[in-house]
Amino acid sequence: MKYRLLTEEEQTGFKTEFIRFLAVNGLDAPSWDRLKSEQKEQADKIFTDFSDFIFESLIEKIKYLEFFNGDNLMLFKCDAAAITLIWLESEADFDSVEAMIDALPKMADKFSISREVKPYHGSRNVELFKMAESGAKIVDNKIFDLLAGFLPDDNA
Repeated sequence: MKYRLLTEEEQTGFKTEFIRFLAVNGLDAPSWDRLKSEQKEQADKIFTDFSDFIFESLIEKIKYLEFFNGDNLMLFKCDAAAITLIWLESEADFDSVEAMIDALPKMADKFSISREVKPYHGSRNVELFKMAESGAKIVDNKIFDLLAGFLPDDNA
């Protein structure tokens, strides 16, 4: 298993995709029910493969991630070969990312900002999955691009 099994709630959301996945593997509903009862290990393997397939297809689409904890905002641009971090740190705590960004022009001297680019440690998708599982939110590029404007251009 590359990622983890889908939860029951997640399974419900991907019911149509699972039916298609079974069909591609030559299984209709009665065959799947029979396989689950007669060959549990094979059924478990099919479900594991489906879970990995779903996570792989979702993670492949991730372009930006965000971690926020009140006084730190870490934004990640997730390219194919490397990940770029823009880290905004404040002396004050904020209730939301929006409040932090709104305060930036008024309190610029209370913030520090930096950028770092590094290659992935192993598989891009596995690394992004671990980040998402540990609390990173999938976001768009707006705040990343805004903060990148405060940094010298070094091809990021």
